[in-house]
Amino acid sequence: MKPKKKKAICKWDRSEIEDLLPLLLAEAHSAKYVCKKCGRTAAEKAYLCKPVADKEIK
Repeated sequence: MKPKKKKAICKWDRSEIEDLLPLLLAEAHSAKYVCKKCGRTAAEKAYLCKPVADKEIK
């Protein structure tokens, strides 16, 4: 099951995490962004509430 629109992983509740675990794993595995607020990672910045590209982190 995919979310209807891209909702920040940071804001998923427990049931969404359980239902969307394959998507979460895929995003984390190919992560290019990290959330400045909570530290979660994702391949697409649309899945994070305060994304920073890994290239910007020094």
